[in-house]
Amino acid sequence: MTSQTQVEEFIENTDFVWNECYAGISQLERLLVAIPSSHSEIARTYYVPILYAYWERFFLSVFLEYLRVISIAGDSCKDYIHQLIGLRSSTEFKRAAGGLGKKRSIELIEYLRNLEDTPLDFPDTEKWIDTKSNVGKSVLGDTLEILGLDIEVIKTEIPFSLLKIEELRNRRNDIAHGSVIEEISKEKWESLVENVRKLMITLQTLLTDALSTRHPYK
Repeated sequence: MTSQTQVEEFIENTDFVWNECYAGISQLERLLVAIPSSHSEIARTYYVPILYAYWERFFLSVFLEYLRVISIAGDSCKDYIHQLIGLRSSTEFKRAAGGLGKKRSIELIEYLRNLEDTPLDFPDTEKWIDTKSNVGKSVLGDTLEILGLDIEVIKTEIPFSLLKIEELRNRRNDIAHGSVIEEISKEKWESLVENVRKLMITLQTLLTDALSTRHPYK
């Protein structure tokens, strides 16, 4: 079971990333104030990929930290819900999908036999979370699902923020893929920034609560 100390460590480490991203976004806002109004709309448009980058950085960082804390808790797989066990076992099954010789068959059977009492850990945590370099509502939902968490909490608390993060991702993709660029008004930019911040806070809180109240467990 994750200890209070480990939960506090999760909060401290994700607060550090939050502060870094918040400071970066705030710097964008200060730069926009210094730009002549005649150029501000196109400048806001150019800043969309940077705003998205801060969102993706926070998204990846909090989920990796979440898995790291679960790993150091040292609990066995039997204490956790099937989604997390499935995620951790996925590498074994991927190896098996390529065909099993006698040796690999024996290894896989032994792995499954001992799985219940095996500590749940996620070595090289970077490989377990896939942003697809395209973090919108679906990637967020898929990531929560494979960790046994529910996006409905976010849908209920801040449904508008999910729509805005989808808009941010789409605008960033339009720029990256050479589509016609739509300039962004001051009101739209402020709404994007506000909802990125709301979503980051809500996501951090959701994962903190999951660690604190054993939501990721049976």
